[in-house]
This record gives sequence, C-alpha cells and structure tokens, in this order.
Amino acid sequence: MSRSLAPAIVPLRPFCGVMGVAPAENGVFRTRPPGIFGGNMDVRELCAGATLYLPVLNRGALFSVGDAHAAQGHGEVCINGIECPADVILRFHLHKRRTLPGPLVRSTVRKQDPDDDAWIVVESHTDAVAAARAATSRMIDLLASHWGFRDVHAYLLCSVALSLRLSQVVNEPMFTVAAALPRHILPPKEFF
Repeated sequence: MSRSLAPAIVPLRPFCGVMGVAPAENGVFRTRPPGIFGGNMDVRELCAGATLYLPVLNRGALFSVGDAHAAQGHGEVCINGIECPADVILRFHLHKRRTLPGPLVRSTVRKQDPDDDAWIVVESHTDAVAAARAATSRMIDLLASHWGFRDVHAYLLCSVALSLRLSQVVNEPMFTVAAALPRHILPPKEFF
C-alpha cells in the first residue's frame, strides 16, 4: 500500500542574504561571516520595501549584495534557503555624522502579519545567546535614545513585545540574531 503525502507549499518572499559594507579592517574578506558591517546576515525581513541602516566603516562604504533567496525560514538551518537569481534595485542615502553600532532594519508590513512592520536590530556573535543579549541591549538603547524611554521601561517593553529570532546558524563561527519590535506599538518616528 502506498501512502500519498500532501505537498508542502512554501510562500515566496524574495530577499538578499548578503547585504553589507566593507569591514573596518584592511584585507581581503569572504562574504560568509556577518558582523557590525552587515554581510551574510540572512535576515529574511530584508525583502522589498525594507530599509537597512549600516555604519559606514570605509571611504565609499564598498557595499556588497547577493545570495538571493526566494524563501527561507528564520535560521537558515541547512546552508540553503530557496536560492534564486534576482534583479535587485537598491537606493542609497548617506547620513553624515550619524553613528550606528551595527545593522538596523525597518521592515515592511505584510497582509498576513502587521507585526512584520518592525524595527529590527541585528547582532552576530560566535555565541547565539551573546548575540541575543547584544541585540536586546541595542534595542533598549534605541528606545531610550529615539523614543525617550527610561532604560528600565525599555527593558520591560522588550520583555513583553520583542521577538528574538535566529536569522542564521550556518555561517559558523558566527550566529545572527534579529531582535524585532513591531512599529505599531511605538509612536511614529523615523530613525534618521
């Protein structure tokens, strides 16, 4: 007797897994390990309409993009999403004399989930728990500096509304955590 399995249907949500500027150090680097410069973060919220803020660490920034995925789960657990060719249109703005400790994303809303419209702090570290703590700490700092929250209130808000997501676990030795806070729970504000 043969068993008939129902097919899995994966909704497509194209994005580029690699988006970043050149690291501050001199040398030749692979795009695989992510860091404060961005890189191979595999943050699936970096789809059409999202805004990525990165610190500029070199003259000219030396931005790189690639590793297009048609779809990927949070975590990219087995080295691949659904890899695909892609035509990508990007728009750049330079915000001079602004400091940024690492990648920050303003994602876009999808009909399925309004919580997808979020501010997302991205941290990469060799220890996933350390990356999660660093992302939470940066979100607390962001809430305090841009919305005027006291640190303790920002910490409490993160405890009840922040989503910590593993964006990638395959770019060892680095793991990437995205800390997302839905924009609809905050007063409207632009970062720059």
